[in-house]
Amino acid sequence: MNRTEKKSAYILKHFPGIYAFYFLIASLRHRAFYFLNRFIPKGFRKHEDIYRSWIEQRIPLTEDEKTWKIEYPVNSQPTKITLRKNDSDLYVFNQVILHEGYRSILNLLVDYGIEAPHIIDAGSNIGLTALYFKRFLPQSQIACIEPSPENVQVMRANLDENQMQDVRVFAKGLWNRNTFLTRKTDFRDNLSWAFAVEEGPERPDAMEAITLQEIMNQMKWENADVLKIDIEGAEAALFNDEQTFSYMESRYRIIAAEIHEEMIS
Repeated sequence: MNRTEKKSAYILKHFPGIYAFYFLIASLRHRAFYFLNRFIPKGFRKHEDIYRSWIEQRIPLTEDEKTWKIEYPVNSQPTKITLRKNDSDLYVFNQVILHEGYRSILNLLVDYGIEAPHIIDAGSNIGLTALYFKRFLPQSQIACIEPSPENVQVMRANLDENQMQDVRVFAKGLWNRNTFLTRKTDFRDNLSWAFAVEEGPERPDAMEAITLQEIMNQMKWENADVLKIDIEGAEAALFNDEQTFSYMESRYRIIAAEIHEEMIS
């Protein structure tokens, strides 16, 4: 019997009334938690902390079987956003929209006096980064790159719902050469924001890769102001390739990259 068990046994033997009171309080706490948990929507049961923060901020939301619909002011402009339930979309919304994860990049563009930037959003997920920049810099032109078909579907819905102009979606994976990519099924939590790819053979479920040079050619840009990279480890294919890295250095004013250290130092 450990020290805690001995203490409990002593209290039970000599002060049964105190023990009974403690047990009653613990039981009531458990029942209260169970009762309140019944009112948390099912789509948020695994994300209770996010749900409570949204309620505190009075964020209006509606739901259907698979998605949440949010209308949230971005730069004081009503913005309609679709998020999938029980997926990483909730966290992406918190990071990009609520906590303004790219505010530092926006501030740099403003400091440089760039009102109509060219932006490459590599790893666009469901399009929230593009929405964020367009709300603050409506004259910006954005190239969104995203290999996940499911993410692309939600992204297009978010962009169309808000009538975003000058935003082009490339449903491909970013790589250092034209090739084919397959999904890695063991990367981090394997949710939608961790959609990782690796080079593989051409087959029915393979995705096409695209290079930065090809993106720039199709957008008809000589240079771009922002290259944002959040591509779940595929940045190793860019940074480790000398030709691609040299191209990045010469063509982009700002490079903002999330580095996944299990893939590259």
